[in-house]
Amino acid sequence: YIQELLESLAIANPSESIEFVRNGKQVFKTLGQNGLKEVVKQLFSSEVANNMKEVLKTDKIAGFSISGYISVPSFARSSKKDYYLYVNNRMVKCPVIQKAIDVAYRNTLPHGKYPFVILKLELPPADVDVNVHPTKREVRYKNTNQIFNFITSAITGALANQIEKPQIQVELSSNVISFEERLNAPPVFVKEEDEDDDFF
Repeated sequence: YIQELLESLAIANPSESIEFVRNGKQVFKTLGQNGLKEVVKQLFSSEVANNMKEVLKTDKIAGFSISGYISVPSFARSSKKDYYLYVNNRMVKCPVIQKAIDVAYRNTLPHGKYPFVILKLELPPADVDVNVHPTKREVRYKNTNQIFNFITSAITGALANQIEKPQIQVELSSNVISFEERLNAPPVFVKEEDEDDDFF
């Protein structure tokens, strides 16, 4: 149980270095560098990390975002023990997320096989109730169907190699423009204008 707890803490906090020693022997150590995928490699193995696809999706209107890694269909497991699910950086047991995973992988995995999953869902605090269970490991959502569809879409997109690009900042003179690169979007050309003109 202690190892599982420390693993979940390491996944939730990839920028922190966490070491677990049992009977004088190091079980694992994360370095707090190079992000979540490096933590996966340090906790589990390079094989696991190399068989993962990135999940990244946001819904700015709803205030939802999800990130993490899911295994390719060929890297299947015989149980759901390798589901690491987080809501607002709290590890949870969540039937909604589990069902979304099942639906997204429905046509890619044989019966009785399951993916390796690390998903971090971020929601507005008003949209999630964490006081359903004394241990706070279970949650209740305000908009269950909307959240389910959002998660399913994020996973199916990742399996199809379609993820959102991280926000990039481009500096032009003294101005900074933030934009998101969208899949299959036509190129946008920005030409210099007078200082009093707007870019868009």
